[in-house]
Amino acid sequence: MGIQNSSRLTILYGVLNWGLGHASRSLPIIRGLINSGHRVLIASDGVALQLLEKSLPGEQFYELPLLDINYQSESEWKNVMSQSLNLFRHIQDDRRFVKKICETENIDLVISDHRLGFCVKGKENVLICHQLNLKAKSKLIESAINRVQLSFLSKFDKILVPDFENHRLSGELSYSKLKNVSFIEPLSNISLPDSSDFKYKYLAILSGPEPKRTILETKLLDIFSQCEDSCCLVRGTENAINTEIASNITIYNLCKKEELSNLISQSESLIARCGYSTIMDFYSTIKKVILIPTPGQPEQEYLATWHLQKGIFKIVLEENLSLKSIEY
Repeated sequence: MGIQNSSRLTILYGVLNWGLGHASRSLPIIRGLINSGHRVLIASDGVALQLLEKSLPGEQFYELPLLDINYQSESEWKNVMSQSLNLFRHIQDDRRFVKKICETENIDLVISDHRLGFCVKGKENVLICHQLNLKAKSKLIESAINRVQLSFLSKFDKILVPDFENHRLSGELSYSKLKNVSFIEPLSNISLPDSSDFKYKYLAILSGPEPKRTILETKLLDIFSQCEDSCCLVRGTENAINTEIASNITIYNLCKKEELSNLISQSESLIARCGYSTIMDFYSTIKKVILIPTPGQPEQEYLATWHLQKGIFKIVLEENLSLKSIEY
């Protein structure tokens, strides 16, 4: 991350719980900071916190109030309105938490992975974020949410974008006129071992807000049950599964880096939501990749359109999902 201070820093690191993408992309940064001798206090909530605790045993964690975001409607306007109060409450909760911990733990540096309220006056505040230019179907909504977001972005001393500056995986999402933006290249928690044999025809890796995660899980389990080959599903949650599992399907809930890397290496085709962290993970793999944007989630719908034009991944809309649609 370019921390030049040779002394041991106490760093407060907050991670957004919006599926598992923010946690997985933060893991290599956190490990790097720890390996450099810094003390890192980690804060998150929900399934993101569960993954971080599983991946970094022995570190100090704080559980933040749960961010309850869901996409009940495919109407962009309804989703924005229904989630606004949750988001503003979440930002205020983060500000109170950071202020309290900075007072008790003598924090030197605050790092936030897309928690817009995870900063405090009097400390250096760093934001890791690829969504500096939010997209919406309605230009009126797009303009409004970007004005609001700019007021939050201005609170940070540095903004680090995990993308290539001249070959952007995030497209126009990372465009900004802010002067404190730097590109640090894509982040990935995946390190693939060599494997010439495939154990699974399809590996699906799920995460993201409910109820959309469960809806896609149910559809994929039905599709996999129709497949003659072995399939694998990483659910991205510890919640109980509510459907019968066919004999050709292997199920995992949460996977650490080594487990997930091995599963990817052993699989012929990968299936996942069209989240940005997933794109960073899969970009450098020599795999067949099928991405399914979450209906009603503008970021994923935009990324699906952007990468459909690039031709790197196969994009399948959830409404068209079938065994035939995921064949390469």
